[in-house]
Amino acid sequence: MVKIIKYDELKWNFLEKENVLVGFDQKMIFENFDVIHAIIKPKEKLKKHWHERGNKGQEVFCFYNGGHFKLLLENQEKEFNTTKPIYINFQNHEVHGIENLADNVLEFQVWCSPIFNNGEVTVIE
Repeated sequence: MVKIIKYDELKWNFLEKENVLVGFDQKMIFENFDVIHAIIKPKEKLKKHWHERGNKGQEVFCFYNGGHFKLLLENQEKEFNTTKPIYINFQNHEVHGIENLADNVLEFQVWCSPIFNNGEVTVIE
């Protein structure tokens, strides 16, 4: 079954704990997988955090237009500055965050498996 989701139909919610604006639609949720559209304001951070999703939980951050940001992973940092797509996979319990280094918003999608539950997040900073 084809599901068409338009950007302006997303339901937006600011997750204060993680410092990120997320948009979602019930049509984007499948049995064990969902998609979240995320926005980080200029010079802001998606705070370092990890997820409790069971043994095989994971998420993929999809930066379709690249971006200028710093990936905060465990105790490492890596800077990206590109207009080409970047896909980053995080496993269950892996500490991660993103710092937007640009002067414009950083938009990306997060593919979650299993389905995202706001109570699964533990913020580190």
